[in-house]
Amino acid sequence: AGMLGSFRSPLGAEKTVRRSNRHIFQALWEGKNGRRMLFLMNLYSGKQSTDVTVFHGGEKSLGRFDLLPMEVKVIDLNEKGDAQ
Repeated sequence: AGMLGSFRSPLGAEKTVRRSNRHIFQALWEGKNGRRMLFLMNLYSGKQSTDVTVFHGGEKSLGRFDLLPMEVKVIDLNEKGDAQ
């Protein structure tokens, strides 16, 4: 992550999501209408946990997420401004 981060900044890319567990994969989607969804994916055969922070007009902690093996959690970032 450190080396990729050093390439990211000069190219103008901005941080969008931070998680405490690098074994959890993430995808952040934003539609043309501005609707935002975050997908957290545990592709491993064991339970994983992670703390998640999103960056969009500021830094916001979404809290801790526990994922079962092969589980995908969908977080709607639009509902009342909170993760659902």
